[in-house]
Amino acid sequence: MNKSKRNLEIDLCKFIFSIIIVLLHSFNLFNGKFLYMPGGSIGVDFFFIVTGYLLMNSIEKHEGITGGELLWRKFKIIMPAFYLSVILAFIMRTIFSIDNGPILHKILLLINEASLLQAAGFVVYPVTGSAWYLSAMFIAIAILFPIANNYKEYFSNLLSLVIGILVLGPIASNGHISDPGLMINGIIFLGLLKGIAEISLGCFAYSLVKKINALKINNKIKVCLTLIKYITFCLVIYFAACLEVNSYFLSSCVIILFIGIVLTFSEQTFSIGDYFKNNNFFGEFSLCIYLNNFYWGLIISKVFADYSDNSKLLIYLSFVFLSSTIIYISSKFIKNKSQIFLQQLN
Repeated sequence: MNKSKRNLEIDLCKFIFSIIIVLLHSFNLFNGKFLYMPGGSIGVDFFFIVTGYLLMNSIEKHEGITGGELLWRKFKIIMPAFYLSVILAFIMRTIFSIDNGPILHKILLLINEASLLQAAGFVVYPVTGSAWYLSAMFIAIAILFPIANNYKEYFSNLLSLVIGILVLGPIASNGHISDPGLMINGIIFLGLLKGIAEISLGCFAYSLVKKINALKINNKIKVCLTLIKYITFCLVIYFAACLEVNSYFLSSCVIILFIGIVLTFSEQTFSIGDYFKNNNFFGEFSLCIYLNNFYWGLIISKVFADYSDNSKLLIYLSFVFLSSTIIYISSKFIKNKSQIFLQQLN
């Protein structure tokens, strides 16, 4: 099965896990009670592991690429949607007076947020409530790239697994698997450690996929592997709906999730991506959803405080998808106009 179809299935998973994160963040509507998807932080684990896989894929695909070039490529992909989301979140939070403090202070701290410095320990004005993941992702890639690039085989086959286990284990054992905003001893951002660990696991997944693809497998085994793949994702979603926040068992979910991602990237299973158009809509739209949900929970809990829980949830989901659609269309427009402008310059 070709890579485009594999990536399409991963994009579908991105969309599903972004919805799970939206439901997790609905706790803002219910006075901090996690009524939906309390274990939904597993969605971020999915994004980190996939990022690690794509990191190794880029290193092998683009021989001689530098860390700066790789980071710039990734930044260009997310840049329009990210900055439009930051602007919209800032405007909405200001209009509805969600946060206290002088506007000048907020703007200064917003610069740190827009610069993706939160995972480095900088104080930020977290208007989206979700940008910490992007900050952790970029910094983790910057840390891991020199090792992954200069020691490809050793890193992807062994060291990446060791790093993932040694970093993720203590985090999970202390019950902080879904608490990325914690600063350890006031020095290290927990979300960054989580990013390093799970991106490393994604790099190890890349080496496993290469080994699996080298095997000669008949259709009966492919059917079995396909069933295992979908069962793993169903189990992860089920546990995300049932497990408590910061549950020790979420670390076990990461292992199950890892298996599903490996099988999804492999060419040894059948894919539902065969039945969808080959485009990256789901992947791009999932980013818009991820960046435009947390602050809506805060706003709706304040403005519609007297409404029933179901009504608040419906309003919340409506505003999330409306704002995400606006950001998606606007970011596509900006990208298209930028490409035309650059072509005219050349």
